[in-house]
Amino acid sequence: MSGKLTDTSVGDRFYGEQYGRRVRLAVGDRSLGDTQGTEIEGHRIAFQVEKTRTSKPNSAKIQIYGMSGATVKDLFNKGTRARLSAGYPHTEAVIFFGDIVSAERWHDGPTPIVELELEDGSQAMKAAINKAWTRGTPFSVIVESLALAMGLDVTASTIAKIHGGTRYAYTGHGFAFRDLDLICRTLGVVWTVEHGELVVLQPGKSNNRIAVAVSADTGLIGTVTPLEATKKKKLRRVQFQTLLNSRLHAGALVDLRSERRSGLFRVDRATHAGDTHGGDFSTVSECTETT
Repeated sequence: MSGKLTDTSVGDRFYGEQYGRRVRLAVGDRSLGDTQGTEIEGHRIAFQVEKTRTSKPNSAKIQIYGMSGATVKDLFNKGTRARLSAGYPHTEAVIFFGDIVSAERWHDGPTPIVELELEDGSQAMKAAINKAWTRGTPFSVIVESLALAMGLDVTASTIAKIHGGTRYAYTGHGFAFRDLDLICRTLGVVWTVEHGELVVLQPGKSNNRIAVAVSADTGLIGTVTPLEATKKKKLRRVQFQTLLNSRLHAGALVDLRSERRSGLFRVDRATHAGDTHGGDFSTVSECTETT
């Protein structure tokens, strides 16, 4: 695969074009899953999604054009979930799944616009726990209990990244996320929420084994911009823009190939932005090289 930027690269040819864009929005109650919910169809939809490697909930802002007030009242309530899918043919996938924290409606001339603000894991941050564990309890057991108390899904691969156990009896009391913060800091890992699932990231590591190929041939737009290196280990950091790519999320491993920068990097922040009626339809990623 060539990393050479050309005038006919995939990203440069299709960036900004409407051809092939796919965006789907579904809303529903707390049981909304991969296939359930009410689809919002026949409307212009614009969005911006922010994902980071921190415990702060990932966020999204979605604008829907031309929707009647009655429909808005029926569909959008605080606490309702929404699932946003976007991409191109054969690449469309869920890029955000979370809770609606606000819904506002106004007019741009004659066109009504509904703006939704969503967070992934906002309800989890409100969950409380009051539980004690005996001395020597594996941290993996405590983390799993905290995740379940927060209403988060947790996989065996995530639990496998949690090692060691308590030296003393441990009691969790109050907001569960604070205990999760404390344990992860103790173990030197970080946690985040992705589509309602707890994700644990180890220092300098990614959460996928197969790297996402990023080059002119796979959707890289323009050139790669160098960022300030990390302070301690002086690891390289870069920023680049691609065609909208759901696989570029916080923690993802990237195989970057360009004229100026190449190597394996981990995504620290990913911003997806799109509009069914023109303008951006891309992903901007901030990355640090892996160790």
